[in-house]
Amino acid sequence: MFTTIKNKFILFAILLIGITITIPQFLLISQFEKNFYQRSELLLTTTMRTLKYGLTSAMMRGEQKNIQSIIDTLSTYANINRIRIYNPSGKIDYSTVPSDVNKNIAEVAPHHMDDLLPDNKITRFDDENKLYSLAEPLLNEELCRTCHKEKDVIAYLDIDSDLTEAENLFQAGVDKMLYTTIIVLIVLILGFYLIFNIFINNPLQKIVSGLNEIQAGNLDIKLKESRKDEMGAVNRHFNDMVSKLKSSKVQIEELHFEQLQRADRLKTLGELTSQMAHEINNHIGVIMTRADYLQLESGREPMLNKYISDFEVIFKQTEKLSSITHNILKHSKKSHKKFIIVDLCNSIDNILLMVQPTCKKSNINCFKNTDLKEVLIYADPLQIEQVLINLVSNSIDAVGENGQIEISLKKQDEDELKLSVEDNGCGIDQEKIEHIFSPFFTTKSAEKGTGLGLYITKNICDNHNIDISCISKVGVGTNFTLKIKSI
Repeated sequence: MFTTIKNKFILFAILLIGITITIPQFLLISQFEKNFYQRSELLLTTTMRTLKYGLTSAMMRGEQKNIQSIIDTLSTYANINRIRIYNPSGKIDYSTVPSDVNKNIAEVAPHHMDDLLPDNKITRFDDENKLYSLAEPLLNEELCRTCHKEKDVIAYLDIDSDLTEAENLFQAGVDKMLYTTIIVLIVLILGFYLIFNIFINNPLQKIVSGLNEIQAGNLDIKLKESRKDEMGAVNRHFNDMVSKLKSSKVQIEELHFEQLQRADRLKTLGELTSQMAHEINNHIGVIMTRADYLQLESGREPMLNKYISDFEVIFKQTEKLSSITHNILKHSKKSHKKFIIVDLCNSIDNILLMVQPTCKKSNINCFKNTDLKEVLIYADPLQIEQVLINLVSNSIDAVGENGQIEISLKKQDEDELKLSVEDNGCGIDQEKIEHIFSPFFTTKSAEKGTGLGLYITKNICDNHNIDISCISKVGVGTNFTLKIKSI
């Protein structure tokens, strides 16, 4: 219910307004009520003392007939409403209202005898009749026992006093104050609600609606910028953001289309290369067969002995060419992931053999640096070789002619290997390094780079739980390091 800003604002506004208005009023009313109660209690106590003094004097002189005149006189005091004297059984013996005499106090003034004990007095406020009352027992003291044989209490004295004019005005004012408070609360809450809706909630709802439109793919949405306040500034920034998103979307779509075109061309080129490698292999097979036959014949024909070394050179070079075309065919075929035990040293040798023609053409020294003879890992051999060929190919593009590429393999500890591909090429800017594994990000020209090589490399490494990192310095070179678990 209170998950939206609107509902939270309304709730806290009601609480804040209620607390700031009602608490001071409650404290003020409580203080006034306390003051009036103390004044009325003082009036009743003073009147009670006077009544007890008059009764004691009259009874001591044996003038019980003057009791009625005493209470009648006291009833003329300001704000005294009525005075009653009733016996312990509740029968009223004397009263300033003649009709009360001989009636039971429970009929005339209910609850006046409640909780009344011989040793206490009770002051009450009758909210229904707007009266303060004081009830107190007239104890049977030693001087009175010669005439009164009652054990503890002779009678009970009961005095009622009206509210003063100030108290009546206060009571009326309290009611008006309560009604006024309720009206003020309603007005303030409605005012805050309207202000919140007009200046905060409605603009926020438009922004939320705009964001939903963007999520749905509509980048033509625009918010009004006529307002000069903070919401107007938010709307302007929103429109700027949408404009940049639209522009970026167009650029991404254009780049994506270009990359798809290039990927399609590369696919076609790969298929043609595969076909060419297959045709070359057929001819290589013929050459190798003939070279092998001539080597055998040179052992029987003395005239061919002088060509034995030439036949060996032809055979070895043809084997090397066959190995290159075999690797091309192997990497051009679509294959499923297959994790097996792989000799990493052998994979490095395969890659060096594949890139040898390119390196030789540009006079690039690409070599392996390791003391390890056999390093076994659990991996997909084609994907591991794809990682290596991607890294070495990038290094070839970076070093240009007369460069150097070193593939080093070392053991970090018992079960971890460190494989590095380091070159002395142009290097990468520090601000670009954090983006090199993102798809379609490339530092190469459009003719050379697709921006997918390192992205694919990173995914393969993640699938093999290989940690890959890059250190580079412009003008010095780049080093890619892979941390691989051995078996």
